[in-house]
Amino acid sequence: MGLSELNVIRGVDQLHEQLILAIDTGRTAFIQGDAGCGKTVGIEEFCTNWQRFPKVLKAKPIFFSMFGKQITDALAEGVPFPSKSKHCTLWLPDEFIRTIWDEYQTNPARHVIIFIDEVSHVDEQHAGFLYGIADRRKFGRHDLPPQTTVIFASNGQDSGAVSYTMDAMIGDRCNTTWYCGPTLNEWIAWNSEKGYLHPWIAAALKQNPKLLYDFDPERLTNATYRGWTNACITLHAAQKLFDYFDSLCVPRFIAGIIGDEGASAVQQAAELMGVCPSYQDIMLNPTSALIPDSRDIGALLYVAQLLVNQAQPQDLAKVVRYASRLPDHALSYLLKPLAAKHPVLMDIPGASRLFNKIKQTTHNASRLTRTQAGKF
Repeated sequence: MGLSELNVIRGVDQLHEQLILAIDTGRTAFIQGDAGCGKTVGIEEFCTNWQRFPKVLKAKPIFFSMFGKQITDALAEGVPFPSKSKHCTLWLPDEFIRTIWDEYQTNPARHVIIFIDEVSHVDEQHAGFLYGIADRRKFGRHDLPPQTTVIFASNGQDSGAVSYTMDAMIGDRCNTTWYCGPTLNEWIAWNSEKGYLHPWIAAALKQNPKLLYDFDPERLTNATYRGWTNACITLHAAQKLFDYFDSLCVPRFIAGIIGDEGASAVQQAAELMGVCPSYQDIMLNPTSALIPDSRDIGALLYVAQLLVNQAQPQDLAKVVRYASRLPDHALSYLLKPLAAKHPVLMDIPGASRLFNKIKQTTHNASRLTRTQAGKF
C-alpha cells in the first residue's frame, strides 16, 4: 500500500482520534510512520491520559506492550523474555493471556489495549499469529477479553530497518494510518513539559519549521522528532559539563544527531538570540524591545520571520508598533508576508503608513538604480 493510499495525519490529537475509532468500532488500528516520529509516545500517552476520552474509556485501560521481533523469537524458539509492560514477565502465549485475563477479571469495566510495536519485524512464517489477533481476537489459541483493542505500529517499508511486508489479509482487517508526527507546537509543548526543550533549538525550529519534519532514511543522520529531542538533551548536558561551551560548539555536539543543516540552523539561532529580542520580549514591550543593527540583515530577517511565524491576529497591533521602529529597508521582510498570512493587518492603525514607507523605499531604490545606470 503506497503512502498516497493511506489516511495521512499529523498531530497527536489526530492520532488519538484514530485510536478512539479503533476502540469504538472494534477494528485493529495499524499506525505507520517514520522512525522517531512519535508513534509509541502518542499511543502510550493515550492510555496514560485516558480521562480525556470518556466516550470510549470509562476506567484506566489495561495496557500491554511488546515488540514484533519478540513475537517471532518466542514462536520460533519458545524464548521467554521481559515484556515492556510491568504486568508480565513472560511473553509465551499461555503465560501472557493468563496475565491479561487476571487483570481484566479484577475489573471488567476496564478496557484492554494490546500494543504491538515494530510489527513489521514479525516474519512471514509467523504472520498468521497477527492475523488471529487482528481478525479473530485470538492470541494464539486463546480468546482475548471482550473489551480488547489491538494496535499495530511500524516504521514503514522505507525506514531502512529489517522488515517484512504486512500480509494483505492482515492489512485489510486494520484501519491503516500514516502518522507524520506531532505539530511543531505539540513537539515544543511536550519537550517543555518534560524539561528537555533547549531555547536555541526552539528558536531554530520556529524560524524554519520544516527542519522538524526533515526525515530522509537514505542519509546517515535523520532529523527525526526523537533526534531533535535528543539534540535538546545533548545541548543541556554539554552546557552543564563544559565551561567553554558556546554557539560555535553546537555542530560538534549535535550534527551527528540532526544532521549538518539542522546543527547549522541551531548555531545561527544561538548567535542571533544574542542580538535579537524574543517574541515574548516584543509582545511585552513593543516600544522598547531590542532592535537589531540596521546593517545586520541576517538579524533583521530573523526577527521578521520570528514575527511572521508566531504572530496571532490579536498580536498584530503590537507587531505594528514594534515594526514602526525597524529600519525602512527591513519593513518589507516583515509586513508583506505577514499581510499575506493575516489580511486583517491592513486594518490595524499605523499599518498603512508602514506600507507607504515600503513603497517610498522601493521607489527611491528604483530611481537610484536608473540614475546610476544613466552614468554608463
